[in-house]
Amino acid sequence: MDTTDSPWWGFGTLVAALLVTVAACGQAAGPDPAPGAGGTQTSAPASGAAEPEQVEVVAVHEDVDYYIGCADAPLRHEGLEFWPLLPEEREDLDLVRYGTGMGVHIVAVAEPGPGDDIGTLTVYADGRAHYVSHSGQEIWLVDEPREYNWVC
Repeated sequence: MDTTDSPWWGFGTLVAALLVTVAACGQAAGPDPAPGAGGTQTSAPASGAAEPEQVEVVAVHEDVDYYIGCADAPLRHEGLEFWPLLPEEREDLDLVRYGTGMGVHIVAVAEPGPGDDIGTLTVYADGRAHYVSHSGQEIWLVDEPREYNWVC
């Protein structure tokens, strides 16, 4: 009997390929640290930049009443007050630090539809907050008052 006819041949080949792949991945992490170097090696991401530090969530409030509208009115909830970020602040916001890679800011104003004026407010330790309505509209806010130069 030829061994390539056995059903175990394909399985064995797959296991061998996986072992080689795993071994190669382990080698990609870099060489062992030099003796006397403390025995611990940390490697920076491939881009050379350190991972951004995550901002701690300090509170999540469900069913918060707020309509984004023109993005020029504060959100007030249980003694907290947050103001929408200015357009230039939105551009500079590093969303990865807040555990999200996306953020949409509403620019058109319409009467609130179902779920537009109630949602979830996530408050962060650095004074920022993220509001997402039940209909999916979202906005980033900050706990310092802002003056807006547009008319709604």
